[in-house]
Amino acid sequence: MIISLYLELKRQAAAHINDALSAVKATKEVIKTYYVESLKWALHHPNEFSFLAQFSNSPYLKKIGAEQTSVQIEPVLQLFGAAIAEQQIADLDVALLYALISNQVFSVHQYLSATPFTRQQQHTIIENTFSMFWKID
Repeated sequence: MIISLYLELKRQAAAHINDALSAVKATKEVIKTYYVESLKWALHHPNEFSFLAQFSNSPYLKKIGAEQTSVQIEPVLQLFGAAIAEQQIADLDVALLYALISNQVFSVHQYLSATPFTRQQQHTIIENTFSMFWKID
């Protein structure tokens, strides 16, 4: 039941992000949209996001097959591969880039949730933290 809930929440978050991704084409903008929309979903669904974060650090994660995990992250890995091929981001292992951006989403979410920021302040923090990620080289 816990695994089913995790997979459903991941599906919901992915659906939200994919809706926004359909409007952008450039590689950097696609990755930025992935980052921004991940944070927006997390901020609008704090309980669900907290569950996903806890699950990601639990032994239950290992019970999910590699195939199911791959289906969820493969599109993002491909985006990083395209950004590397276009020399827009550092030539690092795409799995490492995925880990970095995922952990940055978790960290920025915690920061934004811990302090009452205005929407404009949140927007600025999200923009600045994406710029920090993108400048990895």
